[in-house]
Amino acid sequence: MRADGTLVRQSTFAGPASPQATNTQAGGYAQDNWSFTKRLVLQAGLRTDWDRFTQSAMLEPRLSGNVLPFGDDSAKFSLGWGIYNAR
Repeated sequence: MRADGTLVRQSTFAGPASPQATNTQAGGYAQDNWSFTKRLVLQAGLRTDWDRFTQSAMLEPRLSGNVLPFGDDSAKFSLGWGIYNAR
């Protein structure tokens, strides 16, 4: 629409009234844990997702760690890193 309210361009669709599209997705995940001591735990993981539309797989590595720095377990530090391909 122009500023004066007149039509500039119009698009029409001549296909079916209810177009449908389907997709197939699959994914997998592997993870391993290492407890070096009661106070230090590391985790590593790898996720992969496959999508039929893109015909490709996406690799998503992850790494995390937990440290209990005090003997009375009154605190915990956690750190995580990963690549996430969100939809």
